[in-house]
Amino acid sequence: MNSYMEVYLFTMVLCFAIVFGFWLWLYTKPGKKWLENM
Repeated sequence: MNSYMEVYLFTMVLCFAIVFGFWLWLYTKPGKKWLENM
């Protein structure tokens, strides 16, 4: 019955993890070096 809500929550958590991981990567040395080369 609540399979739609489970998929919705899983998508939200997955998107949050991708965004959080991307910003965390930007604050590392490789991320800063890549950002400066942009």
